[in-house]
Amino acid sequence: MKANTRKFEREYIKVRDRIEKKGVNMAQVAIIAQYKQFLNDTKGLNPSEWEKIEIKSDPIKKFFEAFYPMSAPLGLMTKKHLSEQKASDDNIFLSLYQRFMQKLVSTKVYTDRIKSITNTTSDRINTVLRDLMTTAELEGWPIDKIRRGLIERIGDSITGNIRARAQGIAQTEMISASNQASSYAAESTGLEYRKYWSTSHLKDVRLSHIQAEQESISREGLKPNETFSNGLLYPGDPSGDASEVVNCRCTILHEIV
Repeated sequence: MKANTRKFEREYIKVRDRIEKKGVNMAQVAIIAQYKQFLNDTKGLNPSEWEKIEIKSDPIKKFFEAFYPMSAPLGLMTKKHLSEQKASDDNIFLSLYQRFMQKLVSTKVYTDRIKSITNTTSDRINTVLRDLMTTAELEGWPIDKIRRGLIERIGDSITGNIRARAQGIAQTEMISASNQASSYAAESTGLEYRKYWSTSHLKDVRLSHIQAEQESISREGLKPNETFSNGLLYPGDPSGDASEVVNCRCTILHEIV
């Protein structure tokens, strides 16, 4: 791999990390909105009905719709790294990549991911409910005390794990979004190129990702439509198994042939 590609990677990751940090806060706000909506929906209902409340996916959908287009500048960086481009064209390509990312999140694979995140919120709320109702039944709590207990325990759940969960979501989705933006940008050059898998070289990198990196280097890059040795088209490929995608930190790199 060329030295200028490694230099580009370092700059790319700096920008990606800044966007991801914003995404953590956005994901946290979205999850908290789900909890708050649930609490609001319990009003006027008997505690026995609370577990039947459907957790709304709208906050998570809005997170995806806002977060994914934020990776468009990374696509623009890739485009400028691979081909000569006039500065006056930046806004044209930035808009192109934003529209691509907006359409992406409306596909089935992303509606399924939104549903999966929402189901996790639902499972965690139901765990709180079951524990609460068991205690309330054993101690004979009146309804008003049960509701106060619900608000208190939901609050504890939010402060106890939301930040870490939001970080995991933002990291996973940033890798998927950024590498798709980069891949689309490379394709938009119309030039012949090869792609490389690059790991973060941090602790606990998956063996399959190390192997993908080694394979791409030994072969001097793969063709655009080839899958890596782990079956993925790029790091964070949404069609991949969760064991290959969740909390990945790898990067797709491209070089003109």
